[in-house]
Amino acid sequence: MAKEPAPLGPGECDTATACRLIMITAPWLGKLVKDGFVKKLGTNRYRVIDVVQGYINWLKDENRRATITKSVSRVQEARANEIELRTAREKRDLIHVDDLIPLFSDVLGMLRSELSGLPAAVTRDPELRAKVEKELDVRIAKVRASFDAASKAAETRSTIVLEPEEADA
Repeated sequence: MAKEPAPLGPGECDTATACRLIMITAPWLGKLVKDGFVKKLGTNRYRVIDVVQGYINWLKDENRRATITKSVSRVQEARANEIELRTAREKRDLIHVDDLIPLFSDVLGMLRSELSGLPAAVTRDPELRAKVEKELDVRIAKVRASFDAASKAAETRSTIVLEPEEADA
């Protein structure tokens, strides 16, 4: 035979009354108990003052409110960022990396082609021409290596780091 619960004392209430008092559901009251805001006297027993004050403390809880505010703020920032990116794309202020790589490749190819005729245009001296060609080839190779590294970084969406120029000795 099941044991009969003791009658509620003065200032005590059951779960249903506690829920009606602060206008929440029983599972929500259980969460308040679990989180330590409302103290439970026993099975289906609460002090009215504990229920009311616990609920007020939960409403005033700065940590909970700050967490909610941070979450809302992050969502708002993400939405604003998405809108800014979409607007920039539509205004053509934002260009996709995949569109730039072929363009830069063509420009660098044209530059190399133009520079390859420079030694012959500057001098007819074969020794000086060979020296200028050698120096141009070294510098063009450096630019090509930097471009290739930047292209690879752009394709993998990693940070693009260009080698700093070395000081001439």
